[in-house]
Amino acid sequence: MSIGSNIKTKRAGKGLSQEVLAEKLHVSQATLSNIEADKSVPDVILLQQIAEILDTNINELLDGKTVFVNNNNQNGGVGYAEVVNQLSEKLIELYEKQLKDKDALIRELKEKLKDS
Repeated sequence: MSIGSNIKTKRAGKGLSQEVLAEKLHVSQATLSNIEADKSVPDVILLQQIAEILDTNINELLDGKTVFVNNNNQNGGVGYAEVVNQLSEKLIELYEKQLKDKDALIRELKEKLKDS
């Protein structure tokens, strides 16, 4: 299945209309319709927001496909860079770092409580 088809299937499974999901994403219904029809591809930020709202992860939406990421170039314009499934590895690394940071904070707070 394509990215658009995956989004449409997950959205329908949650009982959300295009209008409701588009409103939650702060995009137009036409934009979401184009994504679901594979006429356009969401950038990684929008893809992450879609995944969160649909209680899924980006990997399930991508299904081995290519996603485009907005990449500001030095001239201030927007270029596009292809990301092929390395996206999930980067996200996992970020989540793992956040978990380690939270674990360290929890340990620190527990120590402070013991000292009190």
